[in-house]
Amino acid sequence: MARVVCILEDDERRRDAMKLALAAADIDAHVATFATASEIMNFINSNRHVIALLSLDHDLVPVQNTDGGNVDSGTGRDVTTFLLSYKPFAPVIIHSSNYMAAIGMEACLQEGGWSVCRLAPYGDLAWVTEIWILSAKDMLAE
Repeated sequence: MARVVCILEDDERRRDAMKLALAAADIDAHVATFATASEIMNFINSNRHVIALLSLDHDLVPVQNTDGGNVDSGTGRDVTTFLLSYKPFAPVIIHSSNYMAAIGMEACLQEGGWSVCRLAPYGDLAWVTEIWILSAKDMLAE
């Protein structure tokens, strides 16, 4: 499997914008997107050897199960705590408008020796093509 960029983001429009930005930047990587903390943690557990970059949101909306009920999606902080069970294997972008939670995620990862940057979304999707993709390209070049 080629290298993988993993994105934890519950907003489909943001996920699509990130995928398009990576393609437009000619990034040679498969993109795997996840809407829940448990989904990305399961993927990481089995595929960390091919992950080149992680991009994590904090606040995730509940998802509907097959019965129509809501299931807790967890948070990006759940993922950062999970990542501490591993030696750093890829850089991490934290993209969250929840300022305090993002600071906590960043501190958690930095204390664990991870390469991390924190971005605050703005302007609907403008931030994806203006700052997120630049950070992604820089971190993929590390």
